[in-house]
Amino acid sequence: RETFPDTCLLVTAGLDSRLLAACFKQVNPDIRLQTTTIGVADCLEAKIGSQVAAALNYPHERIPLDTTYLARYGAQAAWRAEGKLNAFASWIYRQEPYLLEGGFQYVMTGILGNAISGRYYPASLAHAGQTPGEDLLQAGLGHKLDWLKEVMRPAVFQRTAVASLDSYAGAYRRSEAGDPYGRYDELYFRYILPRHAWKDEVLGDAAESLAPYLDNDLVDFSLTIPPELRVGGRLYRQMIVDRFPVVARLVSDRSGRSIRFDHWMDAHPALLKAKGKPTEAPSEYARLL
Repeated sequence: RETFPDTCLLVTAGLDSRLLAACFKQVNPDIRLQTTTIGVADCLEAKIGSQVAAALNYPHERIPLDTTYLARYGAQAAWRAEGKLNAFASWIYRQEPYLLEGGFQYVMTGILGNAISGRYYPASLAHAGQTPGEDLLQAGLGHKLDWLKEVMRPAVFQRTAVASLDSYAGAYRRSEAGDPYGRYDELYFRYILPRHAWKDEVLGDAAESLAPYLDNDLVDFSLTIPPELRVGGRLYRQMIVDRFPVVARLVSDRSGRSIRFDHWMDAHPALLKAKGKPTEAPSEYARLL
Protein backbone atom coordinates (compact mmCIF):
# COMPACT_ATOMS: atom_id res chain seq x y z
CA ARG A 1 0.00 0.00 0.00
CA GLU A 2 2.87 2.35 0.68
CA THR A 3 5.56 1.57 -1.87
CA PHE A 4 5.92 4.80 -3.80
CA PRO A 5 8.76 6.37 -5.79
CA ASP A 6 10.74 9.17 -4.13
CA THR A 7 10.60 7.47 -0.72
CA CYS A 8 13.32 7.66 1.92
CA LEU A 9 13.50 5.03 4.68
CA LEU A 10 15.39 5.58 7.91
CA VAL A 11 17.25 2.31 8.59
CA THR A 12 18.53 1.55 12.09
CA ALA A 13 20.04 -1.42 13.90
CA GLY A 14 16.57 -2.63 14.90
CA LEU A 15 14.24 -5.14 13.30
CA ASP A 16 11.42 -2.91 12.07
CA SER A 17 13.28 -0.83 9.51
CA ARG A 18 15.17 -3.79 8.02
CA LEU A 19 11.87 -5.66 7.63
CA LEU A 20 10.31 -2.65 5.93
CA ALA A 21 13.27 -2.39 3.55
CA ALA A 22 13.09 -6.09 2.72
CA CYS A 23 9.32 -5.96 2.21
CA PHE A 24 9.67 -2.89 -0.02
CA LYS A 25 12.17 -4.79 -2.16
CA GLN A 26 9.90 -7.83 -2.41
CA VAL A 27 6.66 -5.96 -3.08
CA ASN A 28 8.02 -3.52 -5.65
CA PRO A 29 11.61 -4.28 -6.70
CA ASP A 30 11.50 -1.77 -9.57
CA ILE A 31 11.14 1.24 -7.29
CA ARG A 32 14.37 2.80 -6.05
CA LEU A 33 14.27 3.25 -2.27
CA GLN A 34 16.74 5.66 -0.65
CA THR A 35 17.89 4.57 2.81
CA THR A 36 19.53 6.72 5.46
CA THR A 37 20.89 6.35 8.98
CA ILE A 38 21.21 9.20 11.46
CA GLY A 39 24.17 8.85 13.81
CA VAL A 40 27.78 9.52 14.64
CA ALA A 41 30.44 7.83 12.55
CA ASP A 42 31.15 4.17 13.39
CA CYS A 43 28.16 3.83 15.71
CA LEU A 44 26.17 0.59 15.65
CA GLU A 45 23.19 2.25 13.95
CA ALA A 46 25.36 3.52 11.09
CA LYS A 47 27.19 0.23 10.59
CA ILE A 48 24.12 -2.00 10.54
CA GLY A 49 22.04 0.50 8.56
CA SER A 50 24.60 0.49 5.77
CA GLN A 51 24.79 -3.32 5.88
CA VAL A 52 21.02 -3.63 5.48
CA ALA A 53 21.09 -1.27 2.50
CA ALA A 54 24.01 -3.12 0.91
CA ALA A 55 22.31 -6.50 1.37
CA LEU A 56 19.27 -5.22 -0.52
CA ASN A 57 21.27 -3.17 -3.03
CA TYR A 58 19.69 0.13 -1.99
CA PRO A 59 21.57 3.46 -2.02
CA HIS A 60 22.43 4.59 1.49
CA GLU A 61 23.75 7.71 3.20
CA ARG A 62 24.65 8.44 6.81
CA ILE A 63 23.30 11.73 8.13
CA PRO A 64 25.84 12.97 10.69
CA LEU A 65 24.75 13.74 14.23
CA ASP A 66 26.58 15.48 17.06
CA THR A 67 25.91 16.45 20.66
CA THR A 68 24.25 19.75 19.76
CA TYR A 69 21.07 18.14 18.39
CA LEU A 70 19.08 18.56 21.60
CA ALA A 71 19.70 22.30 21.74
CA ARG A 72 18.98 22.68 18.01
CA TYR A 73 15.88 20.52 17.65
CA GLY A 74 14.39 19.97 21.12
CA ALA A 75 12.03 22.97 21.05
CA GLN A 76 11.04 22.19 17.46
CA ALA A 77 10.06 18.64 18.45
CA ALA A 78 7.93 19.81 21.38
CA TRP A 79 6.22 22.51 19.32
CA ARG A 80 5.49 20.61 16.13
CA ALA A 81 4.47 17.29 17.69
CA GLU A 82 2.55 18.99 20.52
CA GLY A 83 4.15 16.83 23.17
CA LYS A 84 3.85 13.48 21.36
CA LEU A 85 7.57 13.51 20.58
CA ASN A 86 9.85 14.22 23.51
CA ALA A 87 12.91 16.39 23.15
CA PHE A 88 15.26 13.43 23.59
CA ALA A 89 13.97 11.96 20.30
CA SER A 90 14.40 15.23 18.43
CA TRP A 91 17.41 13.80 16.56
CA ILE A 92 14.87 12.71 13.92
CA TYR A 93 14.71 16.34 12.71
CA ARG A 94 18.31 16.06 11.57
CA GLN A 95 16.87 14.24 8.56
CA GLU A 96 14.66 17.11 7.47
CA PRO A 97 17.24 19.14 5.47
CA TYR A 98 18.32 15.95 3.68
CA LEU A 99 14.74 15.22 2.62
CA LEU A 100 14.17 18.76 1.39
CA GLU A 101 17.42 18.93 -0.55
CA GLY A 102 16.86 15.51 -2.11
CA GLY A 103 13.33 16.32 -3.19
CA PHE A 104 11.81 13.26 -1.52
CA GLN A 105 8.05 13.14 -1.45
CA TYR A 106 7.72 10.46 1.23
CA VAL A 107 9.58 9.36 4.34
CA MET A 108 8.89 5.92 5.78
CA THR A 109 9.21 5.03 9.47
CA GLY A 110 8.92 1.85 11.53
CA ILE A 111 7.00 3.43 14.41
CA LEU A 112 4.83 0.99 16.39
CA GLY A 113 6.43 -2.19 15.04
CA ASN A 114 7.56 -3.13 18.55
CA ALA A 115 3.98 -2.85 19.79
CA ILE A 116 2.15 -4.98 17.24
CA SER A 117 4.92 -7.61 17.28
CA GLY A 118 4.68 -8.13 21.05
CA ARG A 119 8.31 -7.16 21.67
CA TYR A 120 7.28 -4.43 24.13
CA TYR A 121 5.56 -6.79 26.62
CA PRO A 122 7.14 -6.43 30.08
CA ALA A 123 8.15 -9.75 31.68
CA SER A 124 6.02 -8.94 34.74
CA LEU A 125 2.89 -9.57 32.64
CA ALA A 126 3.43 -13.29 33.12
CA HIS A 127 2.47 -12.82 36.79
CA ALA A 128 0.03 -9.92 36.48
CA GLY A 129 -3.62 -10.21 37.45
CA GLN A 130 -6.59 -7.89 37.30
CA THR A 131 -4.80 -5.33 39.49
CA PRO A 132 -1.29 -4.72 38.13
CA GLY A 133 1.63 -3.74 40.30
CA GLU A 134 3.43 -0.44 40.02
CA ASP A 135 6.38 -2.09 38.29
CA LEU A 136 4.12 -3.22 35.47
CA LEU A 137 2.69 0.25 35.01
CA GLN A 138 6.13 1.79 35.11
CA ALA A 139 7.06 -0.51 32.24
CA GLY A 140 3.92 0.56 30.39
CA LEU A 141 4.85 4.19 30.74
CA GLY A 142 8.31 3.42 29.43
CA HIS A 143 10.85 5.83 30.84
CA LYS A 144 8.56 8.85 30.70
CA LEU A 145 8.20 9.17 34.46
CA ASP A 146 11.95 8.80 35.00
CA TRP A 147 12.56 11.51 32.42
CA LEU A 148 9.95 13.82 33.97
CA LYS A 149 11.58 13.38 37.36
CA GLU A 150 14.74 14.94 35.95
CA VAL A 151 13.03 18.16 34.85
CA MET A 152 10.09 18.68 37.23
CA ARG A 153 10.02 20.16 40.71
CA PRO A 154 9.64 17.30 43.22
CA ALA A 155 6.16 18.31 44.42
CA VAL A 156 4.85 18.69 40.87
CA PHE A 157 6.40 15.41 39.76
CA GLN A 158 4.84 13.52 42.66
CA ARG A 159 1.35 14.69 41.73
CA THR A 160 1.96 13.90 38.04
CA ALA A 161 3.36 10.43 38.71
CA VAL A 162 0.54 9.42 41.04
CA ALA A 163 -2.13 10.69 38.67
CA SER A 164 -0.53 8.90 35.72
CA LEU A 165 -0.24 5.59 37.54
CA ASP A 166 -3.82 5.81 38.79
CA SER A 167 -5.06 6.56 35.30
CA TYR A 168 -3.24 3.58 33.78
CA ALA A 169 -4.31 1.26 36.59
CA GLY A 170 -7.94 2.23 36.05
CA ALA A 171 -7.69 1.66 32.30
CA TYR A 172 -6.07 -1.74 32.86
CA ARG A 173 -8.79 -2.86 35.29
CA ARG A 174 -11.63 -1.66 33.03
CA SER A 175 -10.43 -3.68 30.06
CA GLU A 176 -12.70 -6.57 29.12
CA ALA A 177 -9.83 -8.67 27.75
CA GLY A 178 -9.56 -12.09 29.32
CA ASP A 179 -5.84 -12.13 30.10
CA PRO A 180 -3.10 -9.71 31.23
CA TYR A 181 -1.64 -9.50 27.74
CA GLY A 182 -4.97 -8.46 26.21
CA ARG A 183 -5.50 -5.86 28.93
CA TYR A 184 -2.00 -4.53 28.41
CA ASP A 185 -2.57 -4.32 24.64
CA GLU A 186 -5.68 -2.24 25.22
CA LEU A 187 -3.85 -0.04 27.72
CA TYR A 188 -0.96 0.45 25.32
CA PHE A 189 -2.95 1.17 22.17
CA ARG A 190 -5.64 3.32 23.78
CA TYR A 191 -3.61 5.34 26.26
CA ILE A 192 0.14 5.02 25.73
CA LEU A 193 0.40 5.04 21.94
CA PRO A 194 -2.90 6.26 20.47
CA ARG A 195 -3.30 5.03 16.92
CA HIS A 196 -1.95 7.37 14.27
CA ALA A 197 -0.59 9.74 16.91
CA TRP A 198 2.62 10.10 14.89
CA LYS A 199 1.17 10.18 11.40
CA ASP A 200 2.32 13.30 9.52
CA GLU A 201 3.51 14.96 12.73
CA VAL A 202 7.12 13.87 12.50
CA LEU A 203 8.88 15.33 9.45
CA GLY A 204 5.50 16.17 7.96
CA ASP A 205 6.77 19.53 6.73
CA ALA A 206 9.58 17.97 4.73
CA ALA A 207 7.79 14.92 3.28
CA GLU A 208 4.62 12.93 3.78
CA SER A 209 5.08 10.31 6.49
CA LEU A 210 4.46 6.67 5.64
CA ALA A 211 4.03 4.44 8.70
CA PRO A 212 3.06 0.90 7.59
CA TYR A 213 2.83 -0.42 11.16
CA LEU A 214 0.06 2.08 11.86
CA ASP A 215 -2.20 0.50 9.25
CA ASN A 216 -5.41 -0.34 11.12
CA ASP A 217 -5.86 -3.65 9.29
CA LEU A 218 -2.37 -4.75 10.32
CA VAL A 219 -2.89 -3.64 13.92
CA ASP A 220 -6.22 -5.44 14.15
CA PHE A 221 -4.74 -8.60 12.64
CA SER A 222 -1.76 -8.60 14.98
CA LEU A 223 -4.04 -8.44 18.01
CA THR A 224 -5.75 -11.69 16.94
CA ILE A 225 -2.46 -13.60 17.27
CA PRO A 226 -2.26 -15.47 20.62
CA PRO A 227 0.03 -13.74 23.12
CA GLU A 228 2.23 -16.83 23.54
CA LEU A 229 3.23 -16.38 19.89
CA ARG A 230 3.62 -12.60 20.01
CA VAL A 231 5.42 -12.25 23.33
CA GLY A 232 9.03 -11.19 22.91
CA GLY A 233 8.41 -10.78 19.19
CA ARG A 234 8.73 -14.56 18.78
CA LEU A 235 6.52 -14.94 15.68
CA TYR A 236 7.78 -11.63 14.31
CA ARG A 237 11.41 -12.71 14.54
CA GLN A 238 10.61 -16.15 13.17
CA MET A 239 8.87 -14.56 10.19
CA ILE A 240 11.94 -12.46 9.38
CA VAL A 241 14.23 -15.49 9.62
CA ASP A 242 11.92 -17.55 7.39
CA ARG A 243 11.01 -14.98 4.77
CA PHE A 244 13.90 -12.53 4.67
CA PRO A 245 17.11 -14.47 5.45
CA VAL A 246 19.27 -11.85 3.72
CA VAL A 247 18.54 -9.26 6.41
CA ALA A 248 17.98 -11.82 9.19
CA ARG A 249 21.62 -12.92 9.01
CA LEU A 250 22.86 -9.41 9.80
CA VAL A 251 23.72 -8.44 13.38
CA SER A 252 20.58 -7.35 15.24
CA ASP A 253 22.00 -5.94 18.47
CA ARG A 254 25.19 -4.98 20.24
CA SER A 255 25.76 -8.59 21.34
CA GLY A 256 26.86 -9.31 17.79
CA ARG A 257 24.24 -12.02 17.20
CA SER A 258 21.87 -12.34 14.30
CA ILE A 259 18.11 -12.54 14.85
CA ARG A 260 16.93 -15.25 17.24
CA PHE A 261 13.41 -16.19 18.26
CA ASP A 262 14.02 -18.60 21.14
CA HIS A 263 15.27 -16.28 23.88
CA TRP A 264 11.78 -14.86 24.56
CA MET A 265 11.13 -17.87 26.81
CA ASP A 266 13.61 -16.70 29.43
CA ALA A 267 11.60 -13.53 30.05
CA HIS A 268 8.17 -15.17 30.16
CA PRO A 269 8.55 -18.60 31.84
CA ALA A 270 5.14 -18.44 33.54
CA LEU A 271 3.34 -17.92 30.24
CA LEU A 272 5.28 -20.76 28.64
CA LYS A 273 4.44 -23.15 31.47
CA ALA A 274 0.78 -22.15 31.56
CA LYS A 275 0.34 -22.75 27.86
CA GLY A 276 2.27 -26.04 27.86
CA LYS A 277 4.60 -24.90 25.10
CA PRO A 278 7.87 -26.73 24.31
CA THR A 279 10.96 -25.32 25.97
CA GLU A 280 13.07 -25.55 22.82
CA ALA A 281 12.69 -24.10 19.36
CA PRO A 282 11.30 -26.43 16.67
CA SER A 283 13.96 -28.72 15.24
CA GLU A 284 13.64 -27.34 11.70
CA TYR A 285 14.92 -24.01 12.98
CA ALA A 286 17.78 -25.41 15.06
CA ARG A 287 20.27 -24.89 12.22
CA LEU A 288 19.32 -21.20 11.96
CA LEU A 289 19.70 -20.37 15.67
